[in-house]
Amino acid sequence: MGRKFGKNKLEMFKQLFLDRRNKLIDSIVKNSNQEIDVDGDEIDVIQGKVLNNVNSMLSRRDVELLERVDNSIQKIDDGSFGACEECDERIGEKRLIAIPGCYLCIECAEKEENDARHYQNL
Repeated sequence: MGRKFGKNKLEMFKQLFLDRRNKLIDSIVKNSNQEIDVDGDEIDVIQGKVLNNVNSMLSRRDVELLERVDNSIQKIDDGSFGACEECDERIGEKRLIAIPGCYLCIECAEKEENDARHYQNL
């Protein structure tokens, strides 16, 4: 395996992800409890539907991010956090913070994107 993070660094990551997890849960609960009035004239109804759609999209985005954060916490607990699943090298700290659930280093992610573009053009 590539270079592993030390115990203190892993604890820092775990606390960061636990804090992010709590904020996401609060946001999901807040959005799910929010009622939008869709009564009124046509414009009010349209605006209400648009706001409901936006809330729904935000909730889905938060749930997906929550799953990635939970995945990162699980990887910290099982000892696989921070290792690229393709080349087994350590993924950069900034990348791991910016993209919870990240499983590829930049080089392998770029290769995967290039391969996908190549096959799309066939």
